[in-house]
Amino acid sequence: MNAISRRISLAVIGLASALFVALATAQSRFDFVGNLNGQFSSVRSLSFDGRSAAGFDQGVVGFRWTRSGGREDFGLPLLGSNGLGISNDGLVVTGAGGFVSDTTQQAFRRLDIGTVEGLGFLSGYAASGGVAVSRDGSVVVGTAYQTNGQVQEPFRWSAATGMKRLSGSPGGYGQARDVSGDGNTVVGTINPGNILNPQRAFVWNNAAGFNYLADEIGNQDNIGAYAVTSDARFVSGAGLVNLGSGVTFGAIRWDHGVPMSLGAAPGGYLLSSGGGMSDDGSVIIGGYGNGNTVNLPFVWTSATGMVNALDYLRGMGVQFPADTLGIRLFSVSGDGLSFGGDITAPSLPDSGGGFVATVPSPTMFTILAVSGLAGIHRRPRR
Repeated sequence: MNAISRRISLAVIGLASALFVALATAQSRFDFVGNLNGQFSSVRSLSFDGRSAAGFDQGVVGFRWTRSGGREDFGLPLLGSNGLGISNDGLVVTGAGGFVSDTTQQAFRRLDIGTVEGLGFLSGYAASGGVAVSRDGSVVVGTAYQTNGQVQEPFRWSAATGMKRLSGSPGGYGQARDVSGDGNTVVGTINPGNILNPQRAFVWNNAAGFNYLADEIGNQDNIGAYAVTSDARFVSGAGLVNLGSGVTFGAIRWDHGVPMSLGAAPGGYLLSSGGGMSDDGSVIIGGYGNGNTVNLPFVWTSATGMVNALDYLRGMGVQFPADTLGIRLFSVSGDGLSFGGDITAPSLPDSGGGFVATVPSPTMFTILAVSGLAGIHRRPRR
């Protein structure tokens, strides 16, 4: 390649980069959900299209947020609450809260019309909390608690069955973390029999009962499962992985129970853990870090690998405040295009709170970018 050709190629690449930034910025958005009475808020779950979210303020006030209408704070009959799970259409929210009639914390289901339904308690347990709902909001999963904090058990609720233990439960110390779209598969963590026993990652359905996942080296102890796709094919979590340079604790995506490492953490960090997933498992969020903390957020896709979440979202055109100090991610929408969490930035009201960031479709953007370059290359010669 001669010097002229090289300069032309660099100019084309520069033009493509500029086109990428312009198109991504035009299609992306940053929505700050706001706080109630100065209490720092956090978004914890998103609808399929990311236009609705569930979350809560530090003052223990749950809310549903929509792009078109803003926040709907949960008032009476709830005295204190959080919003942790939301249905695909954004109309049903679950969480935990006390009621005017009974201040003991219990799982609830809130419908779009504002009706709040207490889901009750498991026999022998003093409290309960919902964490996730099925695609249509008809099934809720969560955790039942004893007051001593040493025993807790995952549950599944539906209008037909009420709140039930997961059949075949070994007892001990367990938490439900997510549920499939049809409500029939539950994933989570459990210390079988006793809190002192090693934690295991489970996948449960009514037909097969409890199935324990294994990490990349075949180990079933001290691993976790934190999210499941709508069709129950993929599970996200963490366990021991082999990165070639050695074995470490890292993020895993299981495909029909077969573990696959999500790769090395950004910036040379040693540890990572997978969290929420898009409906098809192609986008995963989680945390990475060193020591006992994995609180730096990441986004993983098959195309990008594991990258810092703030870098990923800015690269896709999201305009965060210039003084952003950091973000946390807790949810990704079913379509993989919206991300929910909280942000710290002094220029925002109360120095930050819950947000939803939305990026353009990679497929759509790629088509536009390639079309632009193709137009350049088709320019007729003189």
